[in-house]
Amino acid sequence: MTQEQDVTRLQEQVKTLFTAQEKLEDNLERHELDDKQTFAEVIKRMEEMQKSFQNRLPTWATMFIAALMGICGWLAK
Repeated sequence: MTQEQDVTRLQEQVKTLFTAQEKLEDNLERHELDDKQTFAEVIKRMEEMQKSFQNRLPTWATMFIAALMGICGWLAK
């Protein structure tokens, strides 16, 4: 009877180990998928930021326009 109980106990332990392994594999897969999605979102956001910076005027042009507006405002007095 003791050997049967030991065998049953070992079978339950093996079953528990396989269940735990499956859960870990599922968690790992979900984590990897989440990482890929997050990385893709970060790359997309960086590309959007790069495009927005490409569409800006250079600093010298902004300063030139500001100076022209100031001169026009001073002449309009």
